[in-house]
Amino acid sequence: MNDKGFPALCSANLHADPIHVKHADLTRSSDDSRYRSECPVCGDGTLRVYRDPETLELLALDRCILCGQRVIYDDIEDLKRGELGETKGEGIKT
Repeated sequence: MNDKGFPALCSANLHADPIHVKHADLTRSSDDSRYRSECPVCGDGTLRVYRDPETLELLALDRCILCGQRVIYDDIEDLKRGELGETKGEGIKT
């Protein structure tokens, strides 16, 4: 636990520099979501793939909901076209 009573991992990377990742190379959080992925830094958090609140367009910048690590999806254009890997590294078009 940290000094605020949360697990030590919570917000641990909130102020870290963003890292570049490819969504197609990430492990999906569950079989129910083609977008949600496990955080490549902490392994326990989730990346959701943010959307613009007005246009609902997928955004390249995302953040882990547990550790706060920011990521930049280098393959965001593939995501926007619907070219998603079903599991880590497959890069399957859907």
